[in-house]
Amino acid sequence: MILKLDFPVWTKLVTSHAGDPHGLGEINQPIKIEGQIIEPGDWIIADDDGVMVVPKARAVEMVNRAADVLEAENRIRQEIRDNNSTLAKVVNLKRWEKEGAGNVIG
Repeated sequence: MILKLDFPVWTKLVTSHAGDPHGLGEINQPIKIEGQIIEPGDWIIADDDGVMVVPKARAVEMVNRAADVLEAENRIRQEIRDNNSTLAKVVNLKRWEKEGAGNVIG
């Protein structure tokens, strides 16, 4: 049923019933899942490969870092398309940039 709703759900186990109630639920309280503490406001990121928790205090930093990686990957893809570069040349692109800035990598 939940698949028909196109509702994103990740689970460790599948069971035919909802489980036993253990008291009243709470909202905006820390929880612990598999040893990981999740605080209110933390970001939960999931795909078919897994689930991760990004603490609220580091979320902006992690988004910026991911944007930097995406930008670098897009530039490398463009290099491949534009220059018919071999993969070896593209992999060394970062090294070339550092050497040009005076930071020789040995």
